[in-house]
Amino acid sequence: MLFLQDDIRWEAQTMSLIDHPNVIRAYCSFVANHNLWVVMPFISKGSCLHLMKSAYPDGFEEPTIGFIMKETLKALDYLYRQGYIHRDVKARNILLDNNGTVKLADFGVSACMFDVGDRQHSRNTFVGTSYW
Repeated sequence: MLFLQDDIRWEAQTMSLIDHPNVIRAYCSFVANHNLWVVMPFISKGSCLHLMKSAYPDGFEEPTIGFIMKETLKALDYLYRQGYIHRDVKARNILLDNNGTVKLADFGVSACMFDVGDRQHSRNTFVGTSYW
């Protein structure tokens, strides 16, 4: 359980350090009753996966896909320039807010290019979702 909490703590720390309009941000994190809590914005429209399943069963139209990809690539470019590797980009981790802003989320398996020790080794391992 400690390993899982360390991963969540890493994710919360990563999300609090990044500042880009296309990346979900953690406002803060805290421990209460031995539980780690992360405070993040509510993204009302949900993930691209949720939207496709609920409202677009035939998938998004090409202009929408292009827009989502462009905004996601902006997020990935920013993360790369900050030294982070997301490692789990998929429809479930791409969110849309009420304004149509794309937000990349879920940094649970992300890695930092400047890590040392076990986290440095972990960035060379396969993680994420295989077919994505």
